Amino acid sequence: MRDLGHAAPCAHRGLRHRRAAHRRQCAHPTPATADWLGREEQEIIRPAIVEAFSKGVLAFGPFAADGLFAGGGYAKYDGILAMYHDQGLAPFKSLSPDGVNFTAGLSAVRTSPDHGTAFDIAGKDKADPQSMRNAIYAAIDIAEHRRAWAEWTRLQTMMVNEYGLNLADLSARQHLMQQCERYFFGDAEGVQVPENFVPPKP
Repeated sequence: MRDLGHAAPCAHRGLRHRRAAHRRQCAHPTPATADWLGREEQEIIRPAIVEAFSKGVLAFGPFAADGLFAGGGYAKYDGILAMYHDQGLAPFKSLSPDGVNFTAGLSAVRTSPDHGTAFDIAGKDKADPQSMRNAIYAAIDIAEHRRAWAEWTRLQTMMVNEYGLNLADLSARQHLMQQCERYFFGDAEGVQVPENFVPPKP
């Protein structure tokens, strides 16, 4: 459970940096749907989801992987935390032939195409470069979003200190939420910036 409890917040942070948003939803598929297939769902997966949710991660599940992917339920979530490699990568590559692999939890941005090297068609002008393009564009987006999140984090800290916001107060948290949404999704010029705030250099 310790590893799974670490994976959910890691996935949450990765999604936040991917889209520069502060709260993202994560679903957990599970290999077991009945006790006779194992008790990992009840004893390991479900408690880890509850723990993640208590820490502010919008985590839901567990869900049966076949129904989640085949039925289109995956589209309701920003990320899927699979229990093992093939449970997540097989449907991902089938549903998204131009998809991008992104490794969360690293200090450096790492993306790659969702296909292999395809040496058998190398030099034959048959390879589709779209997934490679998408991987490059995604890396650029993630780097920009990380910079934006770092700037917002610094700005938020200064707001709390400059305006004496008490985060135990619901109205203070709502004010910061409003400023965060305005900063990322609305009129950034309308954010109440402390006078001595200096944006970090790119």
